[in-house]
Amino acid sequence: MLLVGCDGAKSAVRRFLGIESEGEDSYETIMTIHINADMGPVVKEQVGMLY
Repeated sequence: MLLVGCDGAKSAVRRFLGIESEGEDSYETIMTIHINADMGPVVKEQVGMLY
């Protein structure tokens, strides 16, 4: 069986399974900015979900 979790450094799944995390509590700083723009001319055929 394989379990993959992507719920962050303070993972509830990891904590539930008793798996400790090594290193610092905070690995990076993230900023999210939401905009509404037509990115077609910029990305052309390289369509993706995140830019």
